[in-house]
Amino acid sequence: MFVFWSHEVSSNQAYREVGPWGGLGGITWNYMPKGGIVEIIISHGEIIDSLSFKSVCANKVAESSSNYGGQGGSKTHISIDWPKEYLISISGTIGKFYTVESCVKSLMFYTNWHIHGPFGSSKGSHFRLPVENRVIGFHGRACQFLDAIGVYQMAATSIEEQFMTPKVYQSSIEVGPRGGLGGTRWCYMPKAEIVEIISNHGGIIDPLSFKNVCANNVAESSSNSGGKGGNKTQV
Repeated sequence: MFVFWSHEVSSNQAYREVGPWGGLGGITWNYMPKGGIVEIIISHGEIIDSLSFKSVCANKVAESSSNYGGQGGSKTHISIDWPKEYLISISGTIGKFYTVESCVKSLMFYTNWHIHGPFGSSKGSHFRLPVENRVIGFHGRACQFLDAIGVYQMAATSIEEQFMTPKVYQSSIEVGPRGGLGGTRWCYMPKAEIVEIISNHGGIIDPLSFKNVCANNVAESSSNSGGKGGNKTQV
């Protein structure tokens, strides 16, 4: 079972508070850095024992958070290549631990480039944050271990604003990739709207290529990203 729960923070329209997932024990904590998160330090074993974070501000000064949780578990450092890489989601499990009815038993962290985890034990009720925008901070409850965790997520742009974006795009959000670590990295960022996708496929997706049309009605074709096998379909 996946559990989704969120509510928007009324005092700040730039972000919304999502969660927390977990139990009611421990002391409330929150972490909202002034800059980008560049490292997550997670201690884990049968449960998630603790979390701490590092961030870098605009002046490139590094700041470390408090340790949220206890002193047990094996420590793992997750590096994030901010600002090119950033958090977009978390998932995990919550469940019973000895006499404690509910705590965070496992966690996974998702960036626009990588998936980290799972850390801890995957037994319990599953939860996952839907990918809508960047994760810019965390909150929850903790004492001897991580009782609960939630996130601060940048407020999503409305559907109307997404479809009324000017043709000259001022910014973009990179999401993914999904798949393996092999091959050579590629990217396709056209100057105008994509009008055609060419996909070769069989047991797998072989290559992809694209066409776009510029403001002067000149069509441009991308390079072929992949091999030469498969049956061709044009969309």
